[in-house]
Amino acid sequence: MIKILHLLAMLLILNATPGWAIDPLFEGIAALQRGDYDLALELLDQEARRGSREAQYYLARIYREGLGVSQNKKRVLYWYEKAASGGHIEAQYQLGMIYHNGKLTLQDEKQAYQWLSKAAEQGHPQAQNQLAELQSAAQDRNSS
Repeated sequence: MIKILHLLAMLLILNATPGWAIDPLFEGIAALQRGDYDLALELLDQEARRGSREAQYYLARIYREGLGVSQNKKRVLYWYEKAASGGHIEAQYQLGMIYHNGKLTLQDEKQAYQWLSKAAEQGHPQAQNQLAELQSAAQDRNSS
């Protein structure tokens, strides 16, 4: 009986230790993947406001795709810009493509080039390809 009490006490101590706490970012992403959008939004919003670039990126995706919320262009841009400014490579690429395509905001090739360059510098292959295409198109326009 004493061994069982010791075991239960150890389990309680381990569960109370912050290092053993469940990571809200991980839980938010898992909730998103299983379609629990309310929980995902709550957890990811909390982590995004704490400065998590990954949570900011996922929030942008939630608002872009309308997962459990209405699509919201302003929030998409806001969260992608926060994540991209912090160095999130995929957010940089997505933001560059948004500015290049002009679907969520006005087309802005200068902004597109800026964000695609940042992603390309970090080794993002699609950003590198898109940047090469933009540079080639610019050279074609200048030579005409």
